[in-house]
Formats: sequence, C-alpha cells, structure tokens
Amino acid sequence: MATPLSLREGMKPMKWNVMRKWTTLLTLDLTDKHLGQLPDELFDLNELQALKLDKNKNIQLSEKLTRLTNLKLLLLDDCNLKTVPAAVMKLPQLQTLSFSTNENITLPDEMSSLVNLTVLHLDNCKLDTLYPVVLKLLNLQKLNLSNNKKISLPDELYKLNNIIVLSLRQCELGTVPPAVLKLSQLEELDLSWNRGIHLPKELSGLANIRVLKLWGTDMATVPMVMCRLKQLEWLNLSSNPLQTLPAEVGQLTNVKHLDLSCCQLNTLPPEVGRLTKLEWLYLCYNPLQTLPTEVGQLNNVKQLNLSLCELHTLPPEVWRLTQLEWLDLSSNPLQTLPAEVGQLTNVKHLGLSHCQLRTLPPEVGRLTQLEWLNLRSNPLQALPAEVGQLPNKANLDVSENPLIKPPPEVCSQGVTAIRRYFDELERSEENANTRLKVVVLGEKMAGKTSLVQTLRSGKSTLTRYEDRTHCVEITHWAPDDNVTFEVYDFGGHDVYHLTHQFFLTPDAFYLLLVNLETYSCTEHRYTEAVGLWLDTLNARVPGAVVSLVGSKEDRCRPDDVKTKTSNIQERIKQQMALWERNLKQRINTLESLQKMHKGDSSKSVEDITQQLTHANRLLSQRLHIDGDVHCVSVKPKFRLSSMFSSSSHIKLKYFILETARNTTLFPTLRTILPKTWVDFEQSLRIEGSKRAPEKAAKNETGSSGESSPLENIQQSWLTTADCARIGQLAGLSSDRLESVLSYLQQVGTILRYTDIPELKGLVFHDPPALVEIFKDLFHHDTKELFKTSKFADFTSSQLKQFQSVLYDRGLIRKEVMTRLLPPEINPDIVTALMQNFGLCFEMQDETDPSKHNCWYRIPWYLQNHMPVELKYVWPEDVPEEQEQLQLMCDIRGFCPRGLFQRFSVGIHPLVQDRTDWKDGVMAYRQDYPVLVCSKPTADDTYITMATRGSLAQAGEMWGVVHPLLEVLVQLMQEWPGVLYSLHVTCAHCIKARLDNPHQYDLRDRTADDGRDVRCPRVKRTASTSADLVYRPSMLSAVTSRTSLTQMRPSQQNDFYKMTSDPRSLALIISNINFTDPSRNRPGGEKDLDNLRNICEKLKLQLEIREDLTAQEIEAVANEVSRRDHGSYDCFVLFLLSHGGETGVLGTDGQHVSVDSIVSSFQACKSLVGKPKLFFIQACRGVDTDKGLEHTDANIDEESSTSQGWREASDGATDQATKSPPPLPTAPVTSAACLESPDAGEKTLPTTSDRLVMYATVHGHVSWRNSDTGTWLVQVLADVITEHAETETLLEMLTRVNAKVADFKTQHQEYKQQPEVTHTLRKKLYFFPQAAVNQNP
Repeated sequence: MATPLSLREGMKPMKWNVMRKWTTLLTLDLTDKHLGQLPDELFDLNELQALKLDKNKNIQLSEKLTRLTNLKLLLLDDCNLKTVPAAVMKLPQLQTLSFSTNENITLPDEMSSLVNLTVLHLDNCKLDTLYPVVLKLLNLQKLNLSNNKKISLPDELYKLNNIIVLSLRQCELGTVPPAVLKLSQLEELDLSWNRGIHLPKELSGLANIRVLKLWGTDMATVPMVMCRLKQLEWLNLSSNPLQTLPAEVGQLTNVKHLDLSCCQLNTLPPEVGRLTKLEWLYLCYNPLQTLPTEVGQLNNVKQLNLSLCELHTLPPEVWRLTQLEWLDLSSNPLQTLPAEVGQLTNVKHLGLSHCQLRTLPPEVGRLTQLEWLNLRSNPLQALPAEVGQLPNKANLDVSENPLIKPPPEVCSQGVTAIRRYFDELERSEENANTRLKVVVLGEKMAGKTSLVQTLRSGKSTLTRYEDRTHCVEITHWAPDDNVTFEVYDFGGHDVYHLTHQFFLTPDAFYLLLVNLETYSCTEHRYTEAVGLWLDTLNARVPGAVVSLVGSKEDRCRPDDVKTKTSNIQERIKQQMALWERNLKQRINTLESLQKMHKGDSSKSVEDITQQLTHANRLLSQRLHIDGDVHCVSVKPKFRLSSMFSSSSHIKLKYFILETARNTTLFPTLRTILPKTWVDFEQSLRIEGSKRAPEKAAKNETGSSGESSPLENIQQSWLTTADCARIGQLAGLSSDRLESVLSYLQQVGTILRYTDIPELKGLVFHDPPALVEIFKDLFHHDTKELFKTSKFADFTSSQLKQFQSVLYDRGLIRKEVMTRLLPPEINPDIVTALMQNFGLCFEMQDETDPSKHNCWYRIPWYLQNHMPVELKYVWPEDVPEEQEQLQLMCDIRGFCPRGLFQRFSVGIHPLVQDRTDWKDGVMAYRQDYPVLVCSKPTADDTYITMATRGSLAQAGEMWGVVHPLLEVLVQLMQEWPGVLYSLHVTCAHCIKARLDNPHQYDLRDRTADDGRDVRCPRVKRTASTSADLVYRPSMLSAVTSRTSLTQMRPSQQNDFYKMTSDPRSLALIISNINFTDPSRNRPGGEKDLDNLRNICEKLKLQLEIREDLTAQEIEAVANEVSRRDHGSYDCFVLFLLSHGGETGVLGTDGQHVSVDSIVSSFQACKSLVGKPKLFFIQACRGVDTDKGLEHTDANIDEESSTSQGWREASDGATDQATKSPPPLPTAPVTSAACLESPDAGEKTLPTTSDRLVMYATVHGHVSWRNSDTGTWLVQVLADVITEHAETETLLEMLTRVNAKVADFKTQHQEYKQQPEVTHTLRKKLYFFPQAAVNQNP
C-alpha cells in the first residue's frame, strides 16, 4: 500500500481534454494497482482534482471519498463495477465521470445528485438502453455510449438540452436513432464504424452540428443530406469505399477539417475549391492521379496529405497554397518538383519519400521554416547547394538514395555538415573519388591473405603460417586509375567473429573464400565454410553484394572442382530459399496480427506495422550472390600450374573491376569530394606510413617483420595537433578541419572515441589498430599467450591458473591483462575499448578503490553450466505464493555469434550480485531475483529473462525485467536481417512445469482485455492473470525498431542513452517559507507548477522536498545520492532558494555549498557514466547588471523588454516587489542578497557527465516575480515544452540563456544572465528519436 509521502508525491499536473478544451488538473494515477479499497492517506489529499482508478477490479470506495471536495474528474474504467458506488454519488462537484468497460453496470436514481456533471463515459458497458437517471443529469454536455451494441435511446433524450457531444461509435446502428435527431443543440456526433448506417433527411435539422464523424461506415456514396449541413466544420469520411464526391460537397463552405483518407477516390470535383475555409485536408491512400486546378483556391489550408496516391504531377496551383505548414507527397510517382515549391515559405514538414525524384530544385533552399524534409528512397544522385540554406534544426532524411554529391556520410550529419561540404567545394575544386570497400572473408587457412597479396602484387604469393591475419588487416589496391579498393582481410578464427561484425557495412563488396582442397560435399562442411558466413552477412548487411571464390583449385582434380563448386551453388540456392520461406512466414504472422488488431489504436499495432514494413523490405533486400564460384590458385606446385594460376587471378581481378563498375549494385561507388578533403586523407596515409615503416613494408612485400603489431600501436594514431598540421598542408584551416574528420569517421577511414577520456584527443587513421590493442586476449592459442617473456616471473602453476580462470570463469585480473600489453599502453584504454565493444565488464573489489585487484569478465570464454547451489535460490518449482514473469526473444534461424555474451555485458549496469555461466546469468535487480538464459535449439534460439514475486507485485516485476529486454532489442537493431519476435511465457505453464509452454505475443494491455487470460496450451481450461501477460503501456516504447541503435556505432557513441521510463529521478528542493518571514519567496509556487510541467514533458519521476533547513538539504542530497539509480538514465536536481556568495540558504538562514551537493552525486556508483544535471535558482552575490548597449539586427525590440514583469530581488516582500529594490552597498547575506549558490566555480568536481546551470553569473542577483515566479524557471519551462523533442539539452539551455538575457526589470532595467558549466561527454537528447531523425 502506498505511503502518505508516495501518494502526495504521485500527484502531478496533467492536461485533460475536457469538452474540446485542454485544462490542467492536479492528478493522481492509481491505475491497475490491484486496490481492493482506497488507502486512508488518499483522503487527506484535499487539493486533488483528478483521480484515475482504472483496472482496479472490484474496488470498494469508502464514504471518506467525500473528503476530496476539489475532485472534478474521476475515472473508474474496467473496474468490474456492477453499480455506481454510493460514495461517488456524494461528490456533487464532479464534472467528469467515466465508467467505461464496466459490463452491465446499473445507474441508480441517486446519481441524479451529480448536478455539476458535464461529461459521462458509458462506452463498452454492454448497455441495451439508457438508464432513466441519465435523463436527469441536465447539465450533461458530453455523453459517450460507444461500443454498446444496438443500444436503444429513449425519445426523452431531448430533455438533455445541454448535450453538445454524443458518441455512438461501433454500436451496430442501422440508422440514426430518432431521439438523436431531436437534439437540436448537438455540435458533435460520432457515428463511426456503424457499417451501412442510414442517414435520414431529418439529420439536416441538426442546425448546430459542427463535427460529424462517419469513418468506417461502408459508405459508397455521400448522402445529399450531409451536404446540407452547411455549418459543418469537421467532417471525417475516411475508410469508406467512396469513388467520387458529389458536386454538392462544395456547399460545405464552413468546413475546416476534411478527412477522405483510405477511400477509393479517383478524382475530386472542381467544387472542392469552394471550401475556402479548409485548413486540414487528408487524401492519402486514394488512387488519385490528378487534382483539379481549383485546389489552388484553398488559401487557408495548412495541412495537406496526398501520400500513397498515384500522382505523376501536381497542378501549379498547389504551389500557391502559401499557408501550408504540413505537406506529404510520399509514395507518389513524382519525378520532378517545380521551382515553385520555393513559394511554400511557411511549410514545416515536407514528405517526399518513396517517390521517383531524380533532381531537387534549388528553390527548396527558400523553405526557411522547414523542420522536416523526408526524401528517403528516391533515385537522387545530387542535392543542390541551396539545401545548406535550410535551418540547422531541420531533420533531413535522404537515406536509400544513390547520392554522390554530397555523399550519404555527409548528409547523415545534417544540414550544417551539408552547408560546410558545399562551402568547401567553393573554396576547393571538385574531386571525383571512386573507391570501394572489399571485404575478404572465409574460414582459417582459406587463403584470404594470400589472395589479397596476389591481387595487389600481381604475383602468386603464399602467406606463411605465422603471417596469417589475426583480426583485420586493411590494404589499398588500385588496379587501374579509375578505382581504388580498400581491402579488409579478416582473420578466420572463430574468436575473431566478436570483432569482425564492427567492420561489416552494407556498401561493401564481399569476397567469400572457400578452400576447395579441404571442402567436402556435406552439410556440415558447407555450413562451416559457406553457410555461416552467408547467414552472418544476411543478418548484418542484408542486400550486400557477395561473390564466392574457390581457393587452391590447383590442389584438386578438375572433376572434384566441378563437383564441389556445383554442390556449393546448389546449397546456396537452398539456403536463400530457406531465408525467403522464413521471411514469408514471418510476414504472414504479422499480417494476421495486424488484422486481429485492426481498429486498435494501441502502441502494439504501431509496432506490428513497423515490423511488417521491415520484413517486407528485407524480402526485397536479399543478398546479391553471384551464381558462379570463381576458382583461383595463388601458389602452384608445378610450373604448368603457374600459367593457369596467373590466368585465374587475372580473371578474378577483372571480375572484381567489372562488378565494382555496376552502378546498379554500387550506385555510390563514385562520390564528389572537395580536393582538400582528398588531399587530407592521402596525407593521413603518408603520415601513417612514416610512423609505421615496418608495417608498411609488410603490406607492400607480404613479408613479416619482427615487431608485434602491438608495438606499433602508438604509431597508429594522431593527435589533434597532428591533424591540424596535416590539414594546413592540405589547405584546410583549423576551423574547417572538423568537417573532413567527421566525414572520414562516417566512412570508416578513421575512428574517434570522444566519449573515452583516454582517447578523446586521438585520431586512429588505421581502424584495426583499436582491435589490435586487445586482440591478444582473443588469440588462437591462449596457452601460448601466457608463455611469453612478460610472464617470466610467474610460476608454471600460476600461469595454468591464469589460463584456467580465463577459460572456466571468463575472468582475467587487471594485473594479468596489463602484462599482455606493451608498457606504453594504458590498460584503462584497453578496458574502456573492450567495454565499448561489449566484450567485457568490470568486476571491482569494493574494498580496493584503486582498482589494483580489479577483475574483468569476458563472457566469451565461459564454458561451465549453471552452478548447482543457484537452484536453491531459483528452484525449478515456482513457490506457491509466487508467480514467474518471463519475457522471451525468439530468434528464428541464424543467431549472431557472441550475441548473448554482448547482451550479458550490456545488462551489467542494470543488475547487482550476478553469477555468470556459459548460457546464463543469475542476478538481482531492485531486490528481485533475475534469471537470464540462452537456449539454442536446432532451428531457433530463445533468450529469456525472468523474475519472481507475488501477483500483487506484477507491475514492479515488469519494471524489473523489461529494461533488460530493451538492452537485447537495441542489440538486435545492429542485425537488421535477423528475424525475431518477442513473447511473454504463460505463467500458468511455468508453474505447472509443462513442456513447450504457451508464448503470448508481447503487447500492451488494452481496454478490451479482461482480468484473466485463458491458456491455449491446456485448451483454455486454466488461466493466468492478465497482469502477467500484457505489458503496461508505459513500457512499450523500447520495442520499436527505431532507436539509437540504428545509427552507426560511431554515432551511438556521441549520444547518452536516454530510453528508460521514467528517464530520471527529479529531486526538487524548494524553499519558499523561511524562519524569518521577511525572507519568504512569493512566486515560488509558480516555479513548482512550471517544474512539474517540465518533469511531465521529460518523463522525469518527481520528488519534491519543501522548506528545508541547510542541514536537511545536505541530508536529503546525501540520502538520494546513496540510492540505486540503476534503472534510470540520468539524474536531475532543481534547487530553488535564496543564496549568497558562500552557498544556498536553508530556511534557517544557514548556507549549503553547491559543490558538496554536486560531489555527493558524482560519487554515486549507479550514476557513473550517466548525465547528472543540476539547476540552481538562487542569487550568487549582490551585484546588479544594467547591461551594455549593442546593435543586433536579429533582436526584436518588443521581445527584449519584459513587459508586465515586476522586478524583485529574492526575499523582498510583496510590497517591495511593486518598486525597484534598493542597490545593496555591501556583500551581506540579508534579504537583499538572496539567491546565490557557492561562487566557487574553481572547486567544482572535475569528473565527467555533470552539468550545472546557475540562474545568474557569479557575484550577481537573480530575479523573481511574486506572481509569475523566477525568470529562469519560466523560460526553462517554455523552451523545454517547445524544443525537448527535437534538440539536445545544451541547445535548449543556449536558448534559455538568450531568452533570459533579453529580459529586463521594468523600472531600473536590470538584466540577468544565466550560466551553464558542464563536463558532458556526449549529446543529451531526452527523446532519442530526435537523434535518429537528425542522424539517419
């Protein structure tokens, strides 16, 4: 049961749409809390205005409910109520009451006492008639009777002469009930999904009707009676089989909103041009091939949706609709856009995806209000330079276009990068850069390195055993002047698959080598030599181009070569057919689910649609596998074979060249770059050759040097200063250097890790060098690894123990790891990289803060099974008093190597006290046990995550395991070709220990779901609670396929993870009432209201502490900092009080140092690596700022004055706020110097991921108004409300700085400048989708 504190803190302002007007009510949400009765503490919340009690089955409402005298809104949906509780009928102040989904509920006559009731919801209650008491609710304005099949309405309905909104959706009505036709005052009528409903001529008598909804009614023609409703402003006719509209539709001259989507319209009548008040027109999903010219008369249209039509062109008049703000033309066969598109200067959203555009007019740069431009999936090869004139904040999606100018890697960085690209082209000449990445794959000893060296040198070469590739080697091959190949030679040992995946990109050409000498025509050998590699490519880079190369042909008889290559070709066909069958099966499943949930508006339906779209895309993006097997021999035994060998590798060379020039396969082979960028890249290579001569020599000759690659690691990076020097030689000034570095990072030529402090200032011009740093930990033979001279001072038994612990438990001590590295390499760099790649996690001894005794677990090496002793913690039989909530990811077919190991690393920050074994993890999260397992089978791989608790704890159990699922889902986004589905295992089957337990599809709970769910596994003879089957809707966002993980790994590193819900705990400490009343802070209540809105917008969990002494402030900060914040992605503190130069004031007038508060959270282990945000609203001294005159053409004179603000230094009385405060003469901590955190900026902690925003700069006062609150908090709320979904935190705070700086007090015109200090290492989006949209 909730405590008084948690109930009060659970109240928050929430916006409610009441009678088509948004109003904010102080709300408490107790939905689905398994409440049998209300807690007594609730009745003390006299200020409560809205109470949600939905889905609390059979709840009993006490008479004490009448104490809530301010309660205006009460929701009791799906509570299994049989009658209206007596306590409810004693709340005469109620205005909104909902009893939705309470089947056959009765409404007693005593309900007539609700004299102020204006909104009543009785939808989905299986009512066959309307209870007489409803007719006595004379103030009723809205009545919802939807989804009550064939309900009969009494003639006396006309008595409700205040009814203006009536909903009768999906009631199986054959005609409009006569009683409805008598409601002359009716303004809104919803008759949707009453299929075949008849509209009688008497409908025209509803002279006040403004809104009419008739979507999904199987209407084939528009009834004339509808065209006589001339007062209509909103008309929805979507999802009807309408082929034409009558000319009489032009009589609806007051219509502002017209929805005709998903009909069968072939054309529109010219009379549609008479609808001159139209603001919103939806025509998507219609076979429209043209539009009448009269559409140009719709001068007030702001939103126009013409997506998924059949428009080849648009009449010129469309481009005259200059009020348009939202225009969607996606999925139309449009080949060009006219220059007139530049006239749409007010458009904010322009959708042009999946068209046939080959060019974009320069005039698109005139769309200076544009926020979203979607050009996805068009045959665009170039963008006009004028795109760079679009606003920096505009989201630009040009993915799936064969762009060469600018290249996709530039476009993915946004408008600013595009502008800089074209600016550089103006300074420098254009350079046509033709380059293709070639990746050579295959099992060990297949001859990959030999082939690469033969192709580069033109001579047959055999690589010695000791020189074969360990991880990845990159060389450049230019067989002619027209193309350069960047060849990636991948090591073939199994363990290297952990790192190979990071270098597989969709735009590469893949050569898969098969050793014909060792190949045998068995399924097992095919899987090892070919099948597994193709599965990996199909999963990681669907649609990539692959060719098979048979090596060592000369060591086989000609008949054997033919037999083996034919076998490979036939098995490839079978493998591709299997992919196709699995995909089609998945598509059929998703289509069935989509039909099952048709009409449902839940998040689950959106997820199904996204998955279906993705699956269909995969069906059209299968691997392009060349049908031939190209046979070569790189080191013949006999002279006669030498001629054959030379011929075979020359043929392969020309085949590679011919394939690369195929613009259908590689549309972006040729890119246009500034010459300065090309020169810079070439200079990087030259610099690298100078720094690693031995390595360069090896690449040229194929011979082996004496030095280990690890010894050349330091020669494989450049500092920022090095890059600046090279840039100057290439003609690039330092301010233009970042553009080329960003481009090279996007294409993979260089790597930068700005989020790892040890690597922040380094540029790796040889990406595999990063892997080389730690590749010895994944060497072929770990036993040999420990025999090096670096371990000479250890005994043989110790070395055996090192090896045993690594293989048996996956553990390696930091001291041992350090021995494996060159002395100049910082081991912290290695561990940071390995954790970044998801290869290990740290297991620190808490008694050793120096980390000297730190261990690292590498799950790849784990071989043991679940320890027997854990079966006592997690018995096979679920205890009688408990239930098991188990989520499952079913990976169909191929499962990427190392996926479960990376998953176990990814969940480490979320769990405690873990025990690991080969295919499982046992840990604790929020004091709940958690069992995570991987269960591979012949066809599928099942990854499960489960917890146990009582049924009453079901909500908390979802919160325990669902974040773990989020980690797995995000990992799966790196493998777009993997087919998987998410499920909830039937709790009844688990408890009964049934084989093959039933798996429910993971989806949100809806209003239609009952209390229990029958188990199909036992023919529905048993059931389980719906609380253990359906996901709470607040957790649903993470299963969407669109997430930060869709970015390249280099992009992901630039953004903080921000997907938890709630995002963070937001601690608000607000001091308003002081021991000395003269210091009270009137207006502080308004700040609290604004902060509540901020927290609601940013999905922060609110915790408010008011009127604390200095000691209490410190105690609260320490207590909160010691909590486990593992389930959150950040932490936020708002501190509002008076202040002086020595700190923030408690209500007792004593100071608290801001530094000490910040430091306490910096030390919180569960917040390490997460942003910690502190907003300090307080003075920082006694100085006032009159500002300086300046000229800025962009400043709006009216906006620079804060009209209506009454200036006040905090702590001044209400009387004092009516006149300007006196200037203080000395730095005192009196009421005149009231809001100041510690001025000691120099003493702030230097650790990472911290941001502090002060209301003012050091030494100055901040301003508060007794009616509207402080300047900072008001502006912060406004900016976050408007920009949180599209901008980073720092971008928003820059706006706040600018807006507050524009304010001035009304009399003496004092100014205020907020100040932000931070050590953030990444961009912080509270809504990660913004990062995806801006970095496609």
